[in-house]
Amino acid sequence: MRSTFNLIFKIPAMNKTYLLTVIATLLSLNSNIFAQQFSINGTIKDNGGTAVAAATISLLSAKDSSWIKSEIAGDSGIFELKEIAAGNYIVVVTAIGFDNVKQAAIVKDENVHLAIVIQKSSKALTEVTVSGKKPFLELGMGKVVVNIENSVINSGTNVLEVLRRSPGVQVDSRGNISLHGKSGVLVLIDDRPTYMTSEQLADYLKNMNSDEVAQLELITQPSAKYDAEGNSGIINIKTKKSHKKGLNGNLSTTAEQGVYGCNYGSGRIDYYKNKLRLFTGINYIIGTGYADWKETDHFKDAATGDVTNIQFMHSMPKEHFSNTTLRIGGDYAWNNKVNIGGSVSSNYHPNAMHTKSYTEFMDAAGNPISYSDRFLLDHSLKRNLSCNTFLKYTFNKDSDLDIDLDYIVYDKQGGQNSTLNNYDTQMQAVSVPTIIRSNIPVPSRVYSAKADYSGAIGKIKIEAGLKSSLVAIDYNPEYEDLINNVWIRDTGLSNRFFYTENINAAYISGKEQINDRWSAQAGLRAENANTYGHQYVHDEYFKRNAIALFPTAFVSYKPDTQNQFELNYGRRVNRPEYSDLNPFIWYTFYNNYKVGNPDLQPEYTHKIELKHSYKNMLITSVSYSNTLNGINYVTYQKDTSKTLYWTPQNIANNESVNFSMTFNKLLLKWWNLSCSADAYYEDYNGQEGSEKIHSKGFGSYFSMDSQFTISKEWAAELNAFYSGEVQGLTSYNYAYGVVSFGVSKKVFKDAGSVKLSVYDPFRTGVTRAMDSHNDFYSNTASYFNSLGYAGVSFNYKFGSKKGNTQQKDMSPPEESRRM
Repeated sequence: MRSTFNLIFKIPAMNKTYLLTVIATLLSLNSNIFAQQFSINGTIKDNGGTAVAAATISLLSAKDSSWIKSEIAGDSGIFELKEIAAGNYIVVVTAIGFDNVKQAAIVKDENVHLAIVIQKSSKALTEVTVSGKKPFLELGMGKVVVNIENSVINSGTNVLEVLRRSPGVQVDSRGNISLHGKSGVLVLIDDRPTYMTSEQLADYLKNMNSDEVAQLELITQPSAKYDAEGNSGIINIKTKKSHKKGLNGNLSTTAEQGVYGCNYGSGRIDYYKNKLRLFTGINYIIGTGYADWKETDHFKDAATGDVTNIQFMHSMPKEHFSNTTLRIGGDYAWNNKVNIGGSVSSNYHPNAMHTKSYTEFMDAAGNPISYSDRFLLDHSLKRNLSCNTFLKYTFNKDSDLDIDLDYIVYDKQGGQNSTLNNYDTQMQAVSVPTIIRSNIPVPSRVYSAKADYSGAIGKIKIEAGLKSSLVAIDYNPEYEDLINNVWIRDTGLSNRFFYTENINAAYISGKEQINDRWSAQAGLRAENANTYGHQYVHDEYFKRNAIALFPTAFVSYKPDTQNQFELNYGRRVNRPEYSDLNPFIWYTFYNNYKVGNPDLQPEYTHKIELKHSYKNMLITSVSYSNTLNGINYVTYQKDTSKTLYWTPQNIANNESVNFSMTFNKLLLKWWNLSCSADAYYEDYNGQEGSEKIHSKGFGSYFSMDSQFTISKEWAAELNAFYSGEVQGLTSYNYAYGVVSFGVSKKVFKDAGSVKLSVYDPFRTGVTRAMDSHNDFYSNTASYFNSLGYAGVSFNYKFGSKKGNTQQKDMSPPEESRRM
């Protein structure tokens, strides 16, 4: 397999980059042979001459009635369908309270204007059928779009569950999100990154109502518009755009019971009148978390490979936590060109975790030598404040400018209290307890400003923009030891680390619909990163400056209305998380700890991908990626003390081949089936000191989601996923699978719903892994509170059914992901 890679990819990485970029750019700019594009525009009015707002205008092919695109009419009933090739079409207009209208449209050599009149409906609202409905799956440039709005997958659940069921997305028992088998995914909400750790993000999405979501964009190859950060791709959660005037809102609450209980919920109120829109919302989660973690380590003689000692560790952390997020914001349409707005979001997240751990030390034959136990209290309080203001200026129908300013405060006050006891084989204490306490404040600030322009030069759509961000973080942990009942500062553990990062970026991208079959896009993003780190204890510091280019190129081909192909290429970067650069020791056991690495460098990935879509029902893809200077967590044995520590290192390059398949179809009127499968091959090569590292192997993932419509009010679902064995650099994750099911009922005239869910009733979602090195190997097994739980949820929507508004939800910039 590796020799095949070398034959195919002999062109140097940078030359391949420029070659592919030039090819795609030439395709995009060779407009002399391209067919001209037009638009279909017009107005929607009722039979009394009054403009109808929020009507949906869908364009269908006259040949086979296949859906092409849809738009929503504005307040004055005006609409425009852009980038239409010459041909015969059907325009379908739907609006609540009106009869559907179909009208033929023939596009020849100029734009087409339609004045459409619709009649008020005499039928009951429930009898209205919407034509031209978007397909569940769509293939776009570098992404797959999942239209979950108005689908059974979106009803009566939370957004984390929607992600768990989405094609190619994996959510493990701890809430970590990966895409096509790769972790470190950047999650956006309405094109803007979220300011949360993976745990906070999982909590937030779990108490975010799925009825707020219209689309998921699974972006495996981001364009130049997006930050270059993130080798694994982007998941963009696009919320619904409210079309309701007056006061509207939704409420959601859920109670779950596993080993311990958890309650979460959300509420949101929108007010829209004339040119003003206001919104406020609250998300909360209160619960108890639990884990059962076991590890067995075998220490070896590096020369002979013989086992010399064994240790067994058992840890049972239990945490009590809450997480509350408040948001308020709005926007105002100053005139038909200027729209201004802003938002403020505040998060309050206290956490207290008690951990009791036990360690048994043995000789090579498994005979006990000594024991130890440790009682640990981790306590933290996270308080976040995120402020955003924006301005959108519309020059004309083809061009506009968006300006965003962000200021973010992220303050964490935490610490540990630890008591360690050591015993002999008779469980008699061999020394006085070791008692340590710590106080760890981590104040952080983020400043960000960006401007994005979209317009057109002839038939080429242009996107360009600038961005500048500044991050400042101050780690200042203080440790103390209790010696003879007096607290003494521990100078070996106490540490202060100050870090700043400034990234300046500029990008430009061009896209053209060449004709009704071909389209192309090419872009280039440049980023200048300036970093500074200072460790005060040893007065060590680093200062780095780097400029990197990130080209992207896309070519799409539609041979007919049923098939679509796409070839794309991109270069991405994965910068270290800020905490990974801090040479600070964080103990998990008496003889296990994590330490940062200030010498850590970014990793860069080249990726090429080929996709095919059949009837927007079956989407397949194959991709190859090459990651240089890869960041991997590596476990080491400290001298011969049987102490293990893990730290991030740039010690290996990685080649990866991935094949994925997604299928979605309404098999029967009452049964919708969605399946996704991934198979991938990983090949790691690196050097650790004098030791060469080579690891390779296959991984796989399969998921299935079945939705059953029992009646008008009742529905059921059955979900399952299987995660196959995965080979890492030095680790190996074993396979496991999970089954879950649920039943729901609509109440209060479809305004509300009640749902009963059972997740992993057989408790099979246990994660097991092995880590192997020259001088030791280890096996771990982890059980979490998310195994085997049942939950009851209630959702309710209220408010008016008329009106129209365009919503801009604010989420903070990308830098926050790496906090």
